[in-house]
Amino acid sequence: MSEEERQMAQALATLWDTFIRSPLGIPSNLAAVGLERYSGRSNFNGWDRAGDFYGRSDVWLTRQDGVDFVWTVAVLYEQGSNDGEFFQQSCAYAYASTVPGGTGANVGLYNIGDVQLPDHRLTFRDLPDFASEIVRLSERCFDDLSFVYQHNLFDNLLSLSDQRINGQDQWESNPLRSNQNA
Repeated sequence: MSEEERQMAQALATLWDTFIRSPLGIPSNLAAVGLERYSGRSNFNGWDRAGDFYGRSDVWLTRQDGVDFVWTVAVLYEQGSNDGEFFQQSCAYAYASTVPGGTGANVGLYNIGDVQLPDHRLTFRDLPDFASEIVRLSERCFDDLSFVYQHNLFDNLLSLSDQRINGQDQWESNPLRSNQNA
């Protein structure tokens, strides 16, 4: 793995690393907001032979009833040739979701943000700037997680999840922030 790819891996790890260094995972703090445990991960698969890379970082917070609340930062870059013409598909984004107890189905709730990749074929030289943007996106994602946690809005997230299951489109941002500030 190159130094640039290591920077990308570290950038993606920001969400998970920030959470585990925070007081949010302390058992007494989890219990105070009705949570039982947390888990998470961060991984980055560097450029492969086809010129693609991807990775993600997740924080999972679980209630005693088995409902999971998930914050994710992910990145994907694919490139190739379609009848001799170069194409690329790319995205870096953060979102919040739930996994209602026992369903195993991830329900996307709202976007937290995204990062625009350059509109040219990426090179290793592009990765450090992109990694810096991923760090900022990860910090925004952790800020959102902290907001929900500090205001104990987990029941509200479950209500949003029910609305999504019943046909509501995914929100462009956290609707609970505007409700909290109203």
